[in-house]
Amino acid sequence: MNKPLQYKVRPTVIIDIPLQEGVAVLHPEQIVVRVGRTTFDIGSFCFATRDASPVGGQKKAVRGVVVESLLPYRPGEILKIILYLSSLLTDKGLRNDTIITVFKYFCAYLNWADRNGYFGCLTNNSELRNILEAWFRECEEQFKKGKWVGSHAWANQSGIAILLSAITGRPDLQKGLRFLKFRSGNAGTDPAPEGDFALVLAINEALFTGLSDLVLGNRPYPFKLPMPKLPGWQDDFLWLFPTHRWYLPPHLQGEARVTLPSPLWSFDFINGRVANFGDIRQYYQMPCHARLSIRHAEEAIRKANTDERNVYRRQAAITAHDSFLLLFMAHTGLNEAVIRELRWEGEILFDAKQQGFREIKWRAGGKVVSALVRTKFLPLLRKFLELRNYLLKDADCDRLFISVSKTLRKPDQIMKCILGKHYGRTARIYQDVPNISARRLRATMHEWYYRNVDPILTARITGHTQETIDKHYQAGTVGAHREEVTTFLDKVANRAHALKRILPAGEHVSGATKGPLGECEKLKGPSPIMDGVPITPTCKEAEGCLFCKRHVVKADEEDVRKLASCAYVIEQTIYFPGAETHFRPTLALIDEYLDDIKSILGAPDMVDSVTADVYQNGNLAPYWAGKLALLDSIGILL
Repeated sequence: MNKPLQYKVRPTVIIDIPLQEGVAVLHPEQIVVRVGRTTFDIGSFCFATRDASPVGGQKKAVRGVVVESLLPYRPGEILKIILYLSSLLTDKGLRNDTIITVFKYFCAYLNWADRNGYFGCLTNNSELRNILEAWFRECEEQFKKGKWVGSHAWANQSGIAILLSAITGRPDLQKGLRFLKFRSGNAGTDPAPEGDFALVLAINEALFTGLSDLVLGNRPYPFKLPMPKLPGWQDDFLWLFPTHRWYLPPHLQGEARVTLPSPLWSFDFINGRVANFGDIRQYYQMPCHARLSIRHAEEAIRKANTDERNVYRRQAAITAHDSFLLLFMAHTGLNEAVIRELRWEGEILFDAKQQGFREIKWRAGGKVVSALVRTKFLPLLRKFLELRNYLLKDADCDRLFISVSKTLRKPDQIMKCILGKHYGRTARIYQDVPNISARRLRATMHEWYYRNVDPILTARITGHTQETIDKHYQAGTVGAHREEVTTFLDKVANRAHALKRILPAGEHVSGATKGPLGECEKLKGPSPIMDGVPITPTCKEAEGCLFCKRHVVKADEEDVRKLASCAYVIEQTIYFPGAETHFRPTLALIDEYLDDIKSILGAPDMVDSVTADVYQNGNLAPYWAGKLALLDSIGILL
């Protein structure tokens, strides 16, 4: 009978990524890396046999190992991984979130490899390519089983391929690998309804402005907090008191208050005062309890009004901070991960005014991040910086947005879940507040600017090119855009067939010029195949040729290779923001061409063979091979 495995806890050392100057990693098998607040027991991967779960009670997520299973060559390989990922933060300026994601891909790969006996999965030898191909098949299998979504499976493939190429010094390791092909079912994030968006901004601006006045102005309790006129509310304000339930919204007043576990009768939330004995006597079994409750309420108010850093004032400041965070997301359109990384260096950098907007700049992840905001937003920003100083007091934190609580020894970076928690807090004030995610706030802001601001300025505000702005937002919501694209592609396909844009192999068009995607009947005389094409043919962008009346594709190996090569190159860059929306019609039309050559013109074996040669062996058409090499040389490819 086999003995159960005896996992042991080995000595460990926590090191922070990126590595500080002068820090040397002497024993990789002992290392637990920490990125921000997240830890990875990377040293455990030096052992072939390790526990799947961290040892109970260990905050640093240490895993038990079978000490005798130490792989003698693995510590050196793990050291290379640590140094490489550290360099991505220091030299490439990547964010902590990105490095954490790469670590997760790495852990999944190592666990799979060691479980299947691929102990040379990090070793630069002839077997590494075979192991990598097996990993690619594993990712595709997980996708086919529905366990992984397409984007996750593809990211695991590309992330590990890049990582192995970097630590082995073999850029050719990825050549010819067949990356997972999938079509995302989401072309973008739908903007929120205008009414919901306006309601969320109105509530949060009222919370931020009012609570900041309470804290920074040391205003006395009871404090009358101005609120927008909300549906179902008779008044446009809330009375605040220094107690654990510091407000009582209308839906909890009246009969609903009687059912609360702690109704706090001594606080008159309707009239903004301490309650009279006669008003609350009925709610207590003994008169002395009612009088004691009133004395406690008066004492709580006295303490709060004589201490500018009273615990309830600090709680109000935290709520105001989180309200401004939401406003900042909505006004700047910055990505949530970028906002978490924004640094504060003591001053705001402004550029000149432009049509009622100002450009503000910060550092984030080693890069300068800028955002264009409306001028009237700046007073809110300045008030937030005062509020931030209040929260920090004598402490220090280099982040623009901070997390302050009793459980933290010092102010720190905000957590990923902060927006969700803030919505939960806001819903206790107004039950029907819409929960608009950070991504949807960004999408709504972009669409609003497109419809209300000059297109050139909109491109600067949103960080897109004007062409992308026109293509992505002109149709309104993303759902409507998807429907229009589908309808358009049906029309284009029918139009292409009607004009006989695909010729049988061996046929020629007199005077035609060979191009990157087929042949052109009349060079420098582009003409769209129909109105409203997604990429206007200009004879400058090869992708536009597919949407030109002059373009011809022949059902032969040469043109099929051109089409497949174009699709391959596009798929290597599809991860860029907005790229999928921009290139989706091109990829779909290439699929139409290839399907037609296979079915209508009877060449399925040739199409499959050439496509496989492109994706598996990397034998691209010369034009697209050169374009791929260019993208790789300037660091565009993952």
